[in-house]
Amino acid sequence: LAASPASPQSPPAPPSPAPAPPPPQHQFQAALVAEKYLLLEQVEGSSLCRCVDVRTQEEFVCKVVSRDCSSLLQAHYRLDGHPHVNPLHEVLVGDKRVYLIFPRSHSDLHSYV
Repeated sequence: LAASPASPQSPPAPPSPAPAPPPPQHQFQAALVAEKYLLLEQVEGSSLCRCVDVRTQEEFVCKVVSRDCSSLLQAHYRLDGHPHVNPLHEVLVGDKRVYLIFPRSHSDLHSYV
């Protein structure tokens, strides 16, 4: 099918909308949790952040959740020991938040597929 030429009476086509700007990146500020873990930047494409044990310099990842996360903790404990689920290393309970510390993994399911 060939496109027909625009007639002098037809109105000009409206300009296409500009692409939306990318969503702003979260400004993450390093924080020390329980005088043990230094929380670093957020892992790209993830809700996890990198963290380091300040005593051993071992690197972990941390998920920060609100204190009313009992169902999330129950799910992690139910799956404890499953070969395809990263195990909990430590759980730290703060005044407002819970910090779930996991061993650092070198890949995830998305990079595998």
